[in-house]
Amino acid sequence: MGWGGALSVASALRWIFDVVAFALTLASYFKVQSVKAAEKRMRHTLLNRMASQQFSGLAARAESLTLSVRSREWKRGAQEAVQLKGELTSAESSWKKEKLIAADESDRLKVAIREVELILQVMPIEPHDVTGEQTQAMMAGCDFLLRVVNEIAGRLKYPD
Repeated sequence: MGWGGALSVASALRWIFDVVAFALTLASYFKVQSVKAAEKRMRHTLLNRMASQQFSGLAARAESLTLSVRSREWKRGAQEAVQLKGELTSAESSWKKEKLIAADESDRLKVAIREVELILQVMPIEPHDVTGEQTQAMMAGCDFLLRVVNEIAGRLKYPD
């Protein structure tokens, strides 16, 4: 076999080596893409669980506010409302950014935040009697708030 035969064997081996290297590179690429997709799904699941827990906590706080209004515990109610307003604002902006709450849910949360602000405006600073109409207005705001927060918590807890 002369030099020509050796070159053709070397060329064939080089070609086989290139094909194997290409196949390994391609397999590695697809494995990395698969890992990235799995990581993205896991991150989304984790964030969804965190959002669900936060909204469940907000629902509990909204229930506490409702009970404070119903029992006319204005000092405790005011504390709950102030904390709730901040937590709702934080939740709305952070989970909207992560695309875990829809635009309509974000809009309803903004209305719920406004309801909490209205409750704070009506709630007396000094312990005195509040009219039935004022109490009813606060209860209506609490009911709306509870409904919105519970709906979002439920959707996040049991995603499609």
